[in-house]
Amino acid sequence: MAKSLSSTHSVLIIGASHAGISMAEQLRKNGFEGRITMLDREAGMPMERPPLSKAWLVEKPDADDPRFLMRQASWFEEFRIDFKPGAEVVSIDAPAQTARLADGAELGWDRLVLATGAIPRPLPIPGGDDPSVFVLRVPGDAARLSQALDDARRLAVVGGGYIGLEVAASARKRGLEVTVLEMAPRLLARVASAGASAFFHGLHQDHGTTIMTGASVTGISR
Repeated sequence: MAKSLSSTHSVLIIGASHAGISMAEQLRKNGFEGRITMLDREAGMPMERPPLSKAWLVEKPDADDPRFLMRQASWFEEFRIDFKPGAEVVSIDAPAQTARLADGAELGWDRLVLATGAIPRPLPIPGGDDPSVFVLRVPGDAARLSQALDDARRLAVVGGGYIGLEVAASARKRGLEVTVLEMAPRLLARVASAGASAFFHGLHQDHGTTIMTGASVTGISR
């Protein structure tokens, strides 16, 4: 992309993800001198996601803990990237090459990069929207879940993948009774061998977590 752009062009990157940050960095390293603007709907500096299911739930760090930053503010200055946190894009007009933000502002672009990643899939079942149901993708999700665990005694984790098991382990460290519900016949069925699944099944059981496989959740109530 960099070779097809001149210094008068502008690049708008939506999403301060690993993909978005890598794109901005490579544009500069490949000689692009034009304007780069990066938007992210989350407030604050972009954070690493893997710690959200582990250290964020166990240690309850500050939101600006430098250990978990993907990049420091100095990085954006060094690479001359106009980073705008807390900027949510609500619509894109491709013919006009503009993006409209939630606050009504509009930004133009010569090239647009969508690096927003995925969003959690809500449970389409009765009770799936109950306030006691949480998803985990961004630091705000981790902070809300961590706060809820302060007063909780029991936690049900829907999904026996890596993230679900990490959340389960973190909750056990905080003393909660934890049950993992997995609809597949075994844990990690899509990503690990049967032997690995059996190992992690036993490991979590040894640490006090109840594992239920072949369990499809049809409703949630308290």
